[in-house]
Amino acid sequence: MEQEINTAKINTEETKREYRIKGNLKRFYTPREWFSVLSVIKNDKHKFLMEFLLHTGARINEARNVRVGDIDFEREQITLRVTKGRKNKGNTRVIQISTYLASRIKSYLSANNIDGKTDYLGFPSTAGMNKIIKKYTKMAGIEDWEDFSCHNLRKTLENWGVCLNVNHLSLQAHMGHTIDVAYAHYVANQLMTQEEKSLIKGIIDNLWCK
Repeated sequence: MEQEINTAKINTEETKREYRIKGNLKRFYTPREWFSVLSVIKNDKHKFLMEFLLHTGARINEARNVRVGDIDFEREQITLRVTKGRKNKGNTRVIQISTYLASRIKSYLSANNIDGKTDYLGFPSTAGMNKIIKKYTKMAGIEDWEDFSCHNLRKTLENWGVCLNVNHLSLQAHMGHTIDVAYAHYVANQLMTQEEKSLIKGIIDNLWCK
């Protein structure tokens, strides 16, 4: 997956802020890269936040607005009450989660004394979360670490789902966008080996195998 990184930057007249143009807009973690990233994270909260984003495929704003009461541990589901372009419009999306993630969430809530139904999970701003992701991706020795952000965790889950031949309707319902959008903006043309597919199944547990 080696890509030539485009280090060009753009500067808008309105904000005077510089934005780095990504070298690969569809970049996602291979399973081995994901293991490498997790191995360098010593801060359990940071590790949990990154795992939550990858295992749910949720957009950062969707994850930030998840409350404890939105998590159904018995059914292993999460209700995303704030979805893209749907705030305050009554539209929600219910996603399945793996048994692994359900257990991980329980442990995280207990360790951080988060027990109120209206309590949030503690996600930082989008910029703050992006810094966390880039920091550990760089520490893991991934050359194009600057290409990674919250959205790349979402892209990772979708690419993994495609490589495992998950039903398109299931992917569409889980990710909250059409399959046309997925292939135009998310899914990379990259083949996975059988070993990589086995590693992916081990990571996402029984997410799409219930």
